[in-house]
Amino acid sequence: MTMLDSTIVNIALPKMAAIFAVSLSDVQLVVTSYMLSLAVIIPATGYLSDTLGVKRLYL
Repeated sequence: MTMLDSTIVNIALPKMAAIFAVSLSDVQLVVTSYMLSLAVIIPATGYLSDTLGVKRLYL
């Protein structure tokens, strides 16, 4: 699902750059920071679920 999120956003990057009046490279930093944050959070949540156990959550 994470890879799908990043590829969907890549299609809209030129339009987002035009709307916010910034360069395309500035908008690409948003996608890069999103992917880096996921690269940190996903292993951390895996470690926490192994340590503390998994509980069911209904949203």
